[in-house]
Amino acid sequence: MNSFAVEVWDDEGSKCTLYTVKQLDASYSETDKFFLKSRNNDTLKRNFQEIAKFLTTIIGEVDGALSIYFREERSANGIPPKGEIEKDTITFFHINYPLRLYCLRISNEIVVLFNGDEKTSDAAQDGKTSMVFYEAQQFAVKILKAYNYGEFQFGQTEEIIID
Repeated sequence: MNSFAVEVWDDEGSKCTLYTVKQLDASYSETDKFFLKSRNNDTLKRNFQEIAKFLTTIIGEVDGALSIYFREERSANGIPPKGEIEKDTITFFHINYPLRLYCLRISNEIVVLFNGDEKTSDAAQDGKTSMVFYEAQQFAVKILKAYNYGEFQFGQTEEIIID
């Protein structure tokens, strides 16, 4: 894996700042790559929109990144969680949700979003999610190592480079 930057993806929410990672030679962040996949997928477009709304509204504005909103995916996390989330009469997600977005939940106030894909297999490491699952593991390990060793703090700079 090449060097990558951790940068703000969405900081307009009052409860949580959403970060993303971007390979230094890439045109788009990993999270933007995930949402760009909706352009060519009319079947799942509504699901992509639901994840975006959940991130920016429920996590960003209403509750923050509560641990119940994530699933454990080895070193990383995934969205959606197992099961449905009901919030103000709106139900997010359902059993066998067709998409998975990988991320790293640092705290209720900080989440680093990675890439994701259509879930085509029971195991995350199989099917269409296999590559982004493994990349998410590598991003998570490197970010946690740099964070735990005090090599950077979220919110201190606009862009943090990790080798």
